[in-house]
Amino acid sequence: MARRLLSCSFLVLTMIFLSGCWDENPIENFGFVIGSALDLGEDHSSETPSVTLTNQFAVPSGFTVPSQGGGGNQQAYKNLSVTGNSVFHMNRDMSKETSLTPIYDHLKLIVVSSELAQQEKMFSSVVDFFLRDHEMRRGIRIVVSESSAKSIFDIVPKYEKTPALYVNSIMKNNTKTIEVIPSVRTAKLHRDLLNKSSFVIPIVKVKGEEIKSEGGAIFNGPNNKMVGKLNAFETKGYNLIKGKINGGVINFQVDDQLMVYEIEDTSSKVKINPENPDQVKIDIKIEISGSVGEMFGHKTLINEDYQKEIKQKIEESIEELIMNVVSKAQQEWKVDIFGFDQKLKSSHSGKWRGMEGDWNAGKQLFTKSVINVSSQVTLEHIGSTDRTKDRGVK
Repeated sequence: MARRLLSCSFLVLTMIFLSGCWDENPIENFGFVIGSALDLGEDHSSETPSVTLTNQFAVPSGFTVPSQGGGGNQQAYKNLSVTGNSVFHMNRDMSKETSLTPIYDHLKLIVVSSELAQQEKMFSSVVDFFLRDHEMRRGIRIVVSESSAKSIFDIVPKYEKTPALYVNSIMKNNTKTIEVIPSVRTAKLHRDLLNKSSFVIPIVKVKGEEIKSEGGAIFNGPNNKMVGKLNAFETKGYNLIKGKINGGVINFQVDDQLMVYEIEDTSSKVKINPENPDQVKIDIKIEISGSVGEMFGHKTLINEDYQKEIKQKIEESIEELIMNVVSKAQQEWKVDIFGFDQKLKSSHSGKWRGMEGDWNAGKQLFTKSVINVSSQVTLEHIGSTDRTKDRGVK
């Protein structure tokens, strides 16, 4: 009798655990958001702010490999836009317009239009939802679009399943090279907003049927507003100051002949003396190693005096790149985008407490600081040949 009862109990338990998921919900019913774009609404005004949120949803069936003889051309994403005054409420409204409830566990990318970013205090307001919501991961990449943010999601990518994943892959490659602004993730953005530090976010542009990452959007920390853009030349100077780059090229001339220096490694050392708050002294030293990637001319690179001249010209080019962007930051944008404020805070906390409110705002002490730049270049090698024929540069 006991054995029969035990057998019956085992069968009942087996039926419970092998009966399948009673609350199973097909993956197609979930609205996985992989990208979010934020633009000003058409009826926006200073009195009644209006924002358009465009979410890019992944369509799971579009990611599958088609079976032989099957279709396989189904689009792997769907864009849906709503307009309102609050991203939180727009998110709720979006679930009313579709059977899909937005789920942000797999969000990869946030795109903000430059038009929206230039509005006073609006940038932090629209990204607040993405920083605050418990579903959001801290590694979401954020970019600024030169045109409308929604237009980025209208591109049909050639090598990725969705536009959001296409931009995300571009930003993955923007690491440690002098020509582009490195990726900015929501974790870093949150820190900068909390510290009221000024910062730079990569800019993406639509060019034909492609998307390019070019330059950076400059944000004033105290007023939370985009105040300018870094061009390609200024981006190089900015990255040299920030350091930790190991790729890219610097063009320079020797005897009116073009030469190209290929960067292999860099380091940036910043020393700050805040004894006189009205004239804070900042010394930037750049150490860089690389090789001659290309030259136009007939001289031999084996000549030591010529090598010294080359290194001197590279150092002059580096210092020009840096002083150019420093001058623009102090005189035109009037914001410290280089992180000097954080170095002051960590190394001179006592002095910083008295200067904090006047560094980027108030007295704008950053604009009055005295900044000096020096560089040290190492030529690791000169390539497989020491000279080429004279080609000249007009």
